[in-house]
Amino acid sequence: MSDQLETVSCVAGRALNMIAKYAFPNGSVLRCIPCKKQRNCTTSEIAEYMANGFPKCKACGHAVDLVTPRDERIRQR
Repeated sequence: MSDQLETVSCVAGRALNMIAKYAFPNGSVLRCIPCKKQRNCTTSEIAEYMANGFPKCKACGHAVDLVTPRDERIRQR
């Protein structure tokens, strides 16, 4: 059973990496909604966050949100 789970996690990791590369080829920004602090992140970091969960804000402790390309287009209007 553990061999099967190892295979699935390997394939899932590659799939999440492909999704991150497709959706965020140049990386993106992690933003804390309550305190508005943000930082840049790479595509590989995004894939890791998709697999393991997104980090908490170091300033206030709330979960950070990934800024999508759609969010940026709306903000520029």
